[in-house]
Amino acid sequence: MTSATIVYHLARGTRGQVLVCAPSNVAVDQLAEKISLTGLKTVRLCAKSREDLASPVEHLTLHYQTRHIDIPKSQEYRKLSQLKADQGELNQSDEKRFLSLRRQIEREILGNADVICCTCVSAGCGLPRQRLESVHVALRSIDIFELGFSCSRSGVRTWCESTRSRHSGESPAMLPS
Repeated sequence: MTSATIVYHLARGTRGQVLVCAPSNVAVDQLAEKISLTGLKTVRLCAKSREDLASPVEHLTLHYQTRHIDIPKSQEYRKLSQLKADQGELNQSDEKRFLSLRRQIEREILGNADVICCTCVSAGCGLPRQRLESVHVALRSIDIFELGFSCSRSGVRTWCESTRSRHSGESPAMLPS
């Protein structure tokens, strides 16, 4: 809960978005769950390969929110998504429209999030990185909060590091564990 409290204060104090990264999917899921309990709008970004896996934070995932958001363009997106599921594929124009709508909806969800949670790997590469980069304005003011664990003889030591993104040019600041 300490991590969720720190993220809460970062999000409220900077009035920007916070990107929370952890080394494993289990850690990210736990953080996303705790952070969402603080009342912050939380989005769990995961790899395409994990979208069909059961998760206790499925309601926080981008793919779930994309399918269940209630905005005008979401009805058309759901119809195309159902058509794709029924037929296995869409014709070229429908596929183009489907992908365009999905990008627009994802951009809106990510743009409105207080906190975006993903693994360290997802934050640095692949499609999740492209999704994050699609929210250009949000990334300018994003805080990065990385939670790491290191083992020592006396047990597990937790460290937290808060940095401003490269867009801000500020240097890292260490937080006490």
